[in-house]
Amino acid sequence: MALAPDADVSNGEAILYHLQRALAPGDKNNEARFWLARQHCLCGDTKVAATLFGHLKKLPVLCVPKIRFGVDAAIGRRKLAS
Repeated sequence: MALAPDADVSNGEAILYHLQRALAPGDKNNEARFWLARQHCLCGDTKVAATLFGHLKKLPVLCVPKIRFGVDAAIGRRKLAS
């Protein structure tokens, strides 16, 4: 697996330690679970990462539409972008 250019692999074990402390059994901190799974991938622990990513894969994804604004150049007003 190719590493991201900004991935810190020199402190991988320390990062794992801190990310593991962000999780407790049965909690719903899925963002921390994602970062922990990513760090396990970077450290080469693919089985642990697969287990964590497998849990995340089963979660429902909420779709929250983002409202974006653009500028209508002809009249200079803001309008919703399509």
